Amino acid sequence: LPSGDFTVELWLVNHVNKPVGALIASRSEGTSEEPNWLLGMYERKIIYSLRTEDDPFATLVTHEVKSRGWKNYWFHVVATYEGNTMSLFVNGEKIHSATVGNRKSTEGVPHLLEAAAYMKNEPYMDFGNLVKMLRIHPRALNQQEVTKSFDALKNMTVEGKLFPDLFHFNAGPYLNY
Repeated sequence: LPSGDFTVELWLVNHVNKPVGALIASRSEGTSEEPNWLLGMYERKIIYSLRTEDDPFATLVTHEVKSRGWKNYWFHVVATYEGNTMSLFVNGEKIHSATVGNRKSTEGVPHLLEAAAYMKNEPYMDFGNLVKMLRIHPRALNQQEVTKSFDALKNMTVEGKLFPDLFHFNAGPYLNY
């Protein structure tokens, strides 16, 4: 996992009427401290937090999405950290940017990547029903790169592709008379 600048991307599809959510977080192994960073969405609220050297508690950004997602259900949520700036993008648009302290150093400490889904209200769903793609970049993407990634994911979704250059079935085989 990146120890300096980074980007975390989530491609989410929320098509249910009850509140569900998912998150991805980086934790230092063997500690009970807050995550080094966290990005998630529950219902229509997006959460991005980042631990800095200046504050024992994480810097927290929350954003409530007022409009429906792309094609009503799809959300491209991107969190970046570059230098001392943390930014949050939703569906290609920057919705928040703030100057924060230096990211808390975690060098020499093993990291854990944690992915979690909150599906109590939809017991037949799991993480993969909500999170369709997750990417972690070892640098901060800029506005143009975030928009380009969002456009590429939209095109793949419209074309019914799960992977850009790999043949796959979109649905399982069916047996009929």
